[in-house]
Parts: sequence; C-alpha cells; structure tokens
Amino acid sequence: MADTPKPPIEMLLAGATWTPTGAQPPADGSLYATHSGVLEIGGVALKCYRLNDGSAVFDADDLARFFGFESVDALRADVARLGFEMKEPESFAVDNER
Repeated sequence: MADTPKPPIEMLLAGATWTPTGAQPPADGSLYATHSGVLEIGGVALKCYRLNDGSAVFDADDLARFFGFESVDALRADVARLGFEMKEPESFAVDNER
C-alpha cells in the first residue's frame, strides 16, 4: 500500500524552525502548543504552532499581514465591509497561560 502524500502545507511546515514550548497539558483537556516555530514564505516570517493533536496553526496577525492586511482586525473590517462575518480564532495554551 502506498503512503499517502503529505498535504502541501505540511511540506512547508517541515521547513519551519521548531522549538518545544515546555507547555504542560491544561487540566481542562483543551488544546495546547507543544512547539512554536517560524515559517518563512516569500520573505515573510509567520509564527506557527504545533498543537498536541498534531495540527498546526498560524498566528492570526502574521497570516493577515501575509495577505496584505495590517492586522487581523483590518482583515475583519474588510470582510465585514463585504457583508460577511469572521469567526473568532480559537485560543490555545502556549505556555500554560491563556
């Protein structure tokens, strides 16, 4: 049986510089970052986090800037101007604090 190819974003994330966060699992069982990293794409540094469930997330403001917005709030304002609403990003523990 052939291995399933990694999604393109996972191939990019393999090139990130990862550092363990030292975070301990929250008592409530919520997600937490086991590693933090920086992924550079086209000269733009994006903070990223690997969560305890194996998924990866990007810093919302960095991602908004990557797409040409000053911040996630500026992106949210543009989306609202178009008549849509952005869902609030979920939080997760990076260093045992929220």
